[in-house]
Amino acid sequence: MLATEPRPVGGVITAGLRLAIASLAPLWPLFAIAALPQTLVASYLVTAGPRLDPGADAAALDAYAQEMLRYLPALYLSLVFNITAVAAGQSVWARSGRPGPVSALARGLKLTPALLVLLCAYVAIGSLGLIAFVLPGLILLVNLCLFPYVPIMEARSPWSGLARSQQLIWSAHWWRAAAVTGTIVLLGLVIGEVIGTLVAVIDQGGADSTGGFSVPRLLASWATLTLFTPISTALMLALYQDLLLRDRTARNPPQAPPSPPPPPPPPGRMDA
Repeated sequence: MLATEPRPVGGVITAGLRLAIASLAPLWPLFAIAALPQTLVASYLVTAGPRLDPGADAAALDAYAQEMLRYLPALYLSLVFNITAVAAGQSVWARSGRPGPVSALARGLKLTPALLVLLCAYVAIGSLGLIAFVLPGLILLVNLCLFPYVPIMEARSPWSGLARSQQLIWSAHWWRAAAVTGTIVLLGLVIGEVIGTLVAVIDQGGADSTGGFSVPRLLASWATLTLFTPISTALMLALYQDLLLRDRTARNPPQAPPSPPPPPPPPGRMDA
């Protein structure tokens, strides 16, 4: 399922979507299990987390930020595990055709601690760039976006993720990576809106307007992550494979074939 030669941006997106669709049937148990922790953490944050009233003053904003910091470790942990386990399963399946959900979950657990630290660094670097000026922040967020996939796609330490992502993307392929990540954001908005609309119709009166607990909302959140995470990881794997092929071609350009030897002199002639 992974490409064997570089493709244009449209081809990369098409390859990622094909991988996501083809992997849904054999890997859906993995996708559902990996999405469950993130679903529970996010749902708890929505129903029992801190609230910020409109028009809150500076003191209320500061209290809200301090309260949110308590939830970030669990949210980041579940997010990293979900992405890593799903991407590991899709990568193995694309190369060998074997689902291996148990090994993918185990690999996700193994890689999560290191990638959690890198995620915090990624968020910090991107936030500083956005605070300074918007454009540097966007450039950094795209440059470093491949860090969770480095130990999955290559035999590299997860700690080299940020540097390897920067090396592959900047600067020749920044727009290529930005187009793929932008597609992921748009697809996430569409999927979330569609599922959210369906739940709003089904769950009328099922929970109060403040976002109280609702089984349909919980199931909708789980369904959204179970569907969206494989799409996003498949697109990133397709992007990574494309950049790997381009990097290898740049390092080892094809050699021109040797020129043929000159033809022999015609028979029967001798130089004086």
